Amino acid sequence: MINRYRKGRAKEYKIMRELKNLGLISFRSAGSHSPIDVIGIDIENKVIGLYQSKAGYFPESQKNKLKERWK
Repeated sequence: MINRYRKGRAKEYKIMRELKNLGLISFRSAGSHSPIDVIGIDIENKVIGLYQSKAGYFPESQKNKLKERWK
């Protein structure tokens, strides 16, 4: 159980780093067991992104779509 938690937490932090690299404010909804794991906020454009982190492979094409959306 702890290993699954650690893997999930690590993935959430990875998403947060990606969002920060795009210039967004990001934070996680730790321990909430809600459908929202990470929140990204673009203050300049007044946009809020809500993310659900799932275990497994995240294709490069999906990463690129995410980056394009926030540009």
